[in-house]
Formats: sequence, structure tokens, C-alpha cells
Amino acid sequence: MKKVMKSVEQGMKMGIVRSDVRVTALSGGNFGEITYLDRVETPGQIKVVDVEDGLFTFEGEMFKLDMSEDNFNPQTMENCFEEI
Repeated sequence: MKKVMKSVEQGMKMGIVRSDVRVTALSGGNFGEITYLDRVETPGQIKVVDVEDGLFTFEGEMFKLDMSEDNFNPQTMENCFEEI
């Protein structure tokens, strides 16, 4: 039976479920750098800060999910993360 997720909300804790989730660092020494999160290489949980802007924290750092329309497979909070 497939798990049905409710809508993503601010403050929700979620796990990474995709590989190569493209994000931009918005804090710390890597500010502005594009990096990737992965369910295997960087397991852990995120905390949603702003759903519409794709902002979340991961391991104490702030990130922005790349939700640009030019991606072949657009990333959204719903298809990159699942509720814990």
C-alpha cells in the first residue's frame, strides 16, 4: 500500500527520498554554492521553512531547493522529500 502524504507545511520534518536533489546553500561557508543531496549519500532529515520558496534546513544549514521550470524532471518539496 502506497503512503499518501498530506500537503507540505512549514515546520514539517521530512526525509530525503530522491537522488541528486539540487539545492543552493544559503548559510555557512558555502553560501551561494550549488550542491546535491541524496537519500543514500546524505541521509537525514530536513525541516521545512518556506514551502513556496523551497527553503529548508538540513544539518543546521539553510538551503533552497532548485525548483526551476527548465529542469527535465522539476523538483518539488513533495517529490524530493517525504514526511517523517
